[in-house]
Amino acid sequence: SVAFVDHVDYQNAFVGQYEAGDIGYVGHTSTDNSNLIYWKETKNFADGCSAHISQGYYRNGNMALPDQGTFIIEETIFDQGIHLEPNHHCNVGVTGVLCMPQYVLHKVTWNGGVGAAGFTPGAWVTFQNMNTQGHNNNQNYGGIFVLSPEDAIANRNRSPGPSNFFFPAGYSSLVSNKFSYLLAIDASTGICALASTLNDAEPGVDGSTLGTRYGGGILCKPELRALKIYSRGLNAGSAPDMLIEVWNGDVNDQVGAPVASQFIPYHQIGGNGQSRKQGYSVPVVPGPTYSYRLSLRGGGDIPAEWIIEFSDPIMSNRFYSDADTLQLVVQGRNCGQSINSRHDRRYIWGGFEYLENSAFGHGACTNYSDMPSISCSNPSVAPAIAATECAEDCAGGCSVNEFCDCGSKSCHCKAGFIGENCDIDLCAAARCSSHGVCSATYLGGGIPVSRQACICEDGWSGPLCDINPCAGKNCSGHGTCKAAGDSDFTCECDAGFSGEICEITCDNYCSGGGGQYPFGCATNLPGVVKYFCNQSGGCAYSSDTSDPGPPGFCAYKTETSGVCECYSQNDCKIADKCDASGVCSEETNRPNGTPCNSVPYGKCLAGVCIAGGPSPPTPTPPSPTPPSPSSPSPTVPLCECSSCT
Repeated sequence: SVAFVDHVDYQNAFVGQYEAGDIGYVGHTSTDNSNLIYWKETKNFADGCSAHISQGYYRNGNMALPDQGTFIIEETIFDQGIHLEPNHHCNVGVTGVLCMPQYVLHKVTWNGGVGAAGFTPGAWVTFQNMNTQGHNNNQNYGGIFVLSPEDAIANRNRSPGPSNFFFPAGYSSLVSNKFSYLLAIDASTGICALASTLNDAEPGVDGSTLGTRYGGGILCKPELRALKIYSRGLNAGSAPDMLIEVWNGDVNDQVGAPVASQFIPYHQIGGNGQSRKQGYSVPVVPGPTYSYRLSLRGGGDIPAEWIIEFSDPIMSNRFYSDADTLQLVVQGRNCGQSINSRHDRRYIWGGFEYLENSAFGHGACTNYSDMPSISCSNPSVAPAIAATECAEDCAGGCSVNEFCDCGSKSCHCKAGFIGENCDIDLCAAARCSSHGVCSATYLGGGIPVSRQACICEDGWSGPLCDINPCAGKNCSGHGTCKAAGDSDFTCECDAGFSGEICEITCDNYCSGGGGQYPFGCATNLPGVVKYFCNQSGGCAYSSDTSDPGPPGFCAYKTETSGVCECYSQNDCKIADKCDASGVCSEETNRPNGTPCNSVPYGKCLAGVCIAGGPSPPTPTPPSPTPPSPSSPSPTVPLCECSSCT
């Protein structure tokens, strides 16, 4: 397994790839993209341990997540403006398989806010509901969001209230409301419930808000797992449904009427005969408390050649020593008392289209041996994809700033370097301050970046990240200062504080909720940007950040989104703050001689970026084989042309 390491993406339409297996993202930063990740299909990692996304940071955009396998996201921060889209391309054309991946969230910090632009306001998740096929056997609304076992225990044991968990206190899983049989299992104790019916799961958040937030889906307290049955030889329009039935207790207790049941429709990728991807899938509750039974509508057997797949070996490899178990009876098959997540699953991933003929007859409920157990007690981070994999194919070797391209068997510049000998460092050309990171390494191309060459730390602004509107601003010690344009700042206040510099607290004033935030009031309502409480336990809400609130009310929360921010489009000028009417007007010149990037290696003069600035960085001496003195490489002018004008 390998990974893209420390990659940065911003202001793109799509980030990612259509199909990729055994490739993950480590330290990925993706902000302000229409699709922070765009991924159609993946697979389980061959090493049995790796996560698809690790140590990442995502903000303001959609996570278009893929189908198939167990997709682990670990030690990752989801900041404001996040939307999750499971199997986003499943059953469009011939993409996807059975549309029932397991998305495992492990040590994830969730600050999802009000969702992403372009989706229902307040929605964190949207399950698929469109059919692009020429038939109706399209069950693409699957996908399970679930906490890792360690996090599930922590979330079950915490008290309701603000947290960085994706789920309300006590809950561990989320699936589409199409799997309604889950609502009938122990209905009196409510192990699963429609999110829209949970009016007390989080203080100040009503069921309607939760319903929108979780895509109208079903929240469950147990950690759900995927059960998939890969069929073959069936056709859309004539394939039978599959009946799933559930009893309390083990398989010996399957007498009388089941406590829950549902017909699961047949699912087919593409038209009849167009792909091998077909079958049935459903989220299930693992463990010893319940037992399941599968049959085809009308009492038909499940053919012996069909592949049964349950959960994933990585769950026991990574998170605990014992495998997931499911107490299961399959009509026409002998599964014993139960199946486990280490069962045989050889050849399911075989070939570009999955499911080669050799896979059929394998899986759970067969005589094939289990998959080998792998210890991931100290899982290592997947190594970065190396730039040089076939150095021996390039005669004489490549310089330190080059890699050997295996196809052309010639040396090419590594990302971030240009020039005849790859000796011009584009990041040095950007001349970012110590409070910015060069973007040129990640963008490619053969000339220096002319706009947004530097990505700034929080609190810093300007084309070189050398302006600090937050200097001396500590937000009263109750918030975080953020740059708001070239010259202004805004404070993102901690929970329970508001005001321009987080100077207002409603503690010891508002009486609701025992006098503690959020004082028995809401904290996340569509269209609301300012939240108030009073001494009598009352609540009030406003869509205007300048609203002082009703008399006697205290503002306990103010959204900072939509703050007027002024940026100059000229990297030799600085925009002033917004005026009282919210208009950006005045700009001042940056000092003469200030580096600028709208002209390569430029400098500012009277508010204009001109050529002839600082000399380009000293070339890095090529290594290990310098050019022969008798055949010097021609010098390439900095404008990358044969002659400069």
